[in-house]
Amino acid sequence: MKYKRILAIDVGLKRCGLAWTDPLQICVQPLKGVATDALKETLQTLFQQEPITKVVIGYPSSSQDKALLKKIHEIRRWITLHFPWICVDFQEEWGSSKEALQKMIQAGKSKKFRQNKTHKDILSAVLVLQRYLKHV
Repeated sequence: MKYKRILAIDVGLKRCGLAWTDPLQICVQPLKGVATDALKETLQTLFQQEPITKVVIGYPSSSQDKALLKKIHEIRRWITLHFPWICVDFQEEWGSSKEALQKMIQAGKSKKFRQNKTHKDILSAVLVLQRYLKHV
């Protein structure tokens, strides 16, 4: 039996945070931050190199940002079209960025570290995936 990972994406208009589970889907691990323009290329490489069974996309259900919602649905359509064996699901991500910042403060991360938005994006993806796994 081959074990497979679940990948989470915290989509932003400029950057995206990625996190994933270990192959047994027990622990959530930060993966990386990527420019939104490079997301599809990054996902294609990941899907070819790693056994990923599901993608969970953070969904801002209270967002009025039509451009962000359009980008999220564009990514979902692209994944289902090019990688039909990968299930795509959504997870409410409300407050994940704020919670990520609080967790970095609690962990004693420096102000310089916290100001790097990529760190917040990656941690937001971790939080989205942790929330999702509690609902499954």
